[in-house]
Amino acid sequence: EIRLGIAPPYTNIEIVDDSGALVSDGDIGEIHVTSPVTMLGYIQDGEMKPCTARYATGDLGSRRVDGQIVYRGRRDTQRVVRGVRIDLLEIERVLDTYARVGECAAAMDEAGRLHAFLRFEGNAPLPAALAIRQYVAEHLPPYLVPQVVTIVTALPRHPNGKLDRKRLDDMIHAKGTIS
Repeated sequence: EIRLGIAPPYTNIEIVDDSGALVSDGDIGEIHVTSPVTMLGYIQDGEMKPCTARYATGDLGSRRVDGQIVYRGRRDTQRVVRGVRIDLLEIERVLDTYARVGECAAAMDEAGRLHAFLRFEGNAPLPAALAIRQYVAEHLPPYLVPQVVTIVTALPRHPNGKLDRKRLDDMIHAKGTIS
């Protein structure tokens, strides 16, 4: 559990659902911040007016009953790897160009390790994890090379066909690391 703490003075942190309504303590939603430091503001009649708009962070979180905010992941495919903000889609675009890949996905576990999930087409022998990692390393910087490669028969999907990233994360936690 990654605790972010409580809001500093003059800052309001709200956890909201997709419709913008506040969620109950313990429920997961997007973290929104209102603070005089989220934006300097705007000039009106020669005076600086503070900005009071809510800033949607893209981070998911929940509020504990003691007021502590707990980080629960990202709403989108952006993550922070070794201090650098990355987009998992960058990794997926490269994995998708590897020979015989039918579908692929990238994810990150709680320890910050990148995972690659691949489903291959055809009956040819499957490549070794090292070969896949070397291929990614030829196209992306070292901090984007997955540490764990998992071959799957299918990726989890929502009924509409989109990748179910929540179930992908659950796969990481349920099986541990497979490389």
